[in-house]
Amino acid sequence: MAGRPKKELGDLAPGSYRPSRHGPLPPEPGGAPTKPKGLSKVGSSLWDLVIATRPNVRESDGPALQLVCLWWERCVAGLGKAKKAAPNQASQLATAAAIATDKWLALAARFGLTPVDRTKLRKADTTAESPRQPAAVETRPKTSLDAMGAPT
Repeated sequence: MAGRPKKELGDLAPGSYRPSRHGPLPPEPGGAPTKPKGLSKVGSSLWDLVIATRPNVRESDGPALQLVCLWWERCVAGLGKAKKAAPNQASQLATAAAIATDKWLALAARFGLTPVDRTKLRKADTTAESPRQPAAVETRPKTSLDAMGAPT
């Protein structure tokens, strides 16, 4: 037996998985998560939108998606209250809505709900499938030094 045996996926340190070394990940069990009870109309419509437009959402993503929907509810409710509030309370409510929006954007990035985040997710998907792409264009023409080989 030459060398050290490969580690199982469960034995790897977090963040050290590489498809080229460890092979493809096993498929996650289950399909789309079930919608939790207690979501408002706004949160429920966001849940339906994410499930309809993101085919890679799995059952294990359910709790994170529920948090995305709950923070979206708070964003919408906070902005509505800030518009209707008296001037002395509007600043506090606008700050609360801004905090909720910040939390929502951080969680929404994991599902690719903004154009920038979708681009990042697409890049991650393409690099996972093909770790190394050949160069599309030569960087420079070959010279006689290339034929001689690397320096010793």
